[in-house]
Amino acid sequence: MCDNGSDGGVSRGVSRGRGRGRGRGRGQGRGRGRGRGMCNTRQNMDDNIEQINMTLKSTDVCGDVEIPEICMLAINNKCINNNKGCQYLHAKSTFHWQFQVGIKWFNFLIFQSKVLETAYRNVAKDKCQILPPIDLNKSASCAKAILNFFGTESWTANFMRMYIKHSTGSKLQIRRISTKSAGESDNPKATTYDWYFLDAQGIWICYGHADSLGNEKLVCSTTCEDIEKRYLSDPRSSMTVSNKRFTYILNFAQMTQTNLTTNKVRQIRRRPSKAPIQKKVILDKPKNCLPTHWSPMTDKQICLLVQLDCDSSEYQNVKSLLKLTLHGVIIRNIQRLQNPYLWHQLENKKAYLSKSYDKNQLNMQKLFHGVNSSTIDTICNENIDWRQGTTIRQDFGKGSYFSNSAAVARGHCTHTVNGHFTLILAEVIVGMVVQGSPSLTRPPARSSSTLYDTTVDNVNDPVIFVKYDKEEYYPEYIINLRETFFNLN
Repeated sequence: MCDNGSDGGVSRGVSRGRGRGRGRGRGQGRGRGRGRGMCNTRQNMDDNIEQINMTLKSTDVCGDVEIPEICMLAINNKCINNNKGCQYLHAKSTFHWQFQVGIKWFNFLIFQSKVLETAYRNVAKDKCQILPPIDLNKSASCAKAILNFFGTESWTANFMRMYIKHSTGSKLQIRRISTKSAGESDNPKATTYDWYFLDAQGIWICYGHADSLGNEKLVCSTTCEDIEKRYLSDPRSSMTVSNKRFTYILNFAQMTQTNLTTNKVRQIRRRPSKAPIQKKVILDKPKNCLPTHWSPMTDKQICLLVQLDCDSSEYQNVKSLLKLTLHGVIIRNIQRLQNPYLWHQLENKKAYLSKSYDKNQLNMQKLFHGVNSSTIDTICNENIDWRQGTTIRQDFGKGSYFSNSAAVARGHCTHTVNGHFTLILAEVIVGMVVQGSPSLTRPPARSSSTLYDTTVDNVNDPVIFVKYDKEEYYPEYIINLRETFFNLN
């Protein structure tokens, strides 16, 4: 499934059978440069895609697959066509975002794709800021070409027109590819879509729900699933829906809803459902239950550090997250922290918040934290405490600083004379975020009785997250690293 049209629009199988983008067609589109060195960037990209694997992955530079969908089997490493060449994109998630240069499609970095996806799943968002690659120190000239093209400034993604735009006016088309829609596949990895209309108060309302004023008579009797199936049968068609008062025509080509009685026309949108939080799993877990992959511990052990085998999937998963934004370093070792008390604190807080938050608002994320290596023992026993941290400038609040960029977190580390330093990968409840400021000692009020959960550097595209409650994060992995080149001066 490929979203590359106006909001809600989908081009199903737009690239089927093209058979290009795998090292052929070098030089196509030369001389049609679009701003900021586009011609040279396209040339460098084409020149470095010659001998890529037959099966394209979301971590590859090129993502110009024959069928613009995510392979559902590949998510669990079960694709039988992996070695001989799969027509679909291989990824570890059910979605990925791409941009087009010339006639080829290229993959955004994983963290960029997640930023776009988070914004896109918020039906009220038309646009978001997308950061260029951070600290991308790869030797491949094609990767450097992408970095050179994006530059150091952010771009604006427009979800209505599906492009990203630079301040200079340069534009690139973008698309979202995903697994098949749940409207045409029963596979658990299929993508579920929700349908919305813009009500009289300017609020996006999901079909089957009351409007923002709670008017039950205006609840549509047609479900999102019904609308999705009709849409998939013909994305240019229309269908009739109704509630207790009115009948409407949904026009998929124009993405509008027309009231047949009043002739009032409203916008409609199709967006992927917000990522579900496993609320039942959290609430139904026995209080003494610990992660099944933990090593055995005695009753008297407060905590245990377990060094991961570098060939294990757990090690490779942590390494992959690290390498998304941090290069030019050597991993000395990765240790898993097992502290039942701290773990239960996080689980209890998740269960508590799940009672008042909907399925997406917990917003669990794995974030990096830079530390002074001398504080590791204290952290393992007592958790991360900002008063013992290495964050000197607290521009976004007086709390513990985390980042979705390992490169940013590295800036908060204390290095030894040998260039050794330590990062922590933590499980964090991000929850509801708000812009931070230096004077904050706790998050601002969200309502008369509740606070925001996290302050950030940028609400639209956060890179830095500030936490004020130790129960809302768990230091899951201790990553010991060494700089490849290090100079104290």
